[in-house]
Amino acid sequence: MVVEYNEIDSAGKYVWKSQETDNITAGITRHLIIPKNVGGLIQVKIIGSGTFNNNLYHTTVAAESFTGTLCYKAWGTIFSPQGGGC
Repeated sequence: MVVEYNEIDSAGKYVWKSQETDNITAGITRHLIIPKNVGGLIQVKIIGSGTFNNNLYHTTVAAESFTGTLCYKAWGTIFSPQGGGC
């Protein structure tokens, strides 16, 4: 999973940031902590590895509607991988 966002620095300027997890196997959970001082858009991408469709899910969330908790997951098989919200 990859999360990209603009963080507002101490000078009030946007700084592009990106976080990602390592490869995760079935049944494993990983948390990415997004700071509260984000602006613009938060992009979430779930990317498969070793599947027939590696682009499982992509969504964009407005930072002003970010409540502090977003949850996304992947499921399926290597032949039919899927991703979405929890």
